[in-house]
Amino acid sequence: MDTSNDGRLSSAELKAGFKALGVEVSDAEMAVIVEYFDTNKDGTVDLQELVVGLRGRMSEDRKAVVSEAYAKLDVTGDGVVTLDDLAQAYRVDDHPDVKTGKHSRIVVLRHHLDLFDAYTKDGTVTLDDFYEYYADVGATIHDDIYFCWMIRSAWKLKDYLPLLPSADKSFKTTHHSIWAASK
Repeated sequence: MDTSNDGRLSSAELKAGFKALGVEVSDAEMAVIVEYFDTNKDGTVDLQELVVGLRGRMSEDRKAVVSEAYAKLDVTGDGVVTLDDLAQAYRVDDHPDVKTGKHSRIVVLRHHLDLFDAYTKDGTVTLDDFYEYYADVGATIHDDIYFCWMIRSAWKLKDYLPLLPSADKSFKTTHHSIWAASK
């Protein structure tokens, strides 16, 4: 759809993209679509705006557990995760590329930091960067309970097992594999 190859979609490019998909959109409808996606109000829709608009925002429950994971990663507690924070929080000595000598510890740590620093690319990770990363990860996970359990488990956060209520039959039915693995 980005026929101008500038990394942004104009109203005309979006309209042509919809038409290619067999969807006719009036100019008035296109103005509403662009207004919804164009969060920086520059008259175009860039990739980040499109992704955020399509995936939506995280629920407060998800934000709370992602904030807990971020607090664990932000070892210094200054609100910004740097390579030094990551080096203290994430042990890479057993990483296959470090063990084989393919990459140094710093290269592996930098790669992991870059995963979370996907949008600003400034070498640091703020809580907002972390939210964006996990909003992308969670975009296809429709169940908040499962998402929260997954984050708590992955980050070894305190109290992730109580999220598996033993008396909740519907939860056990819906999340049987998680329930079985946690027993």
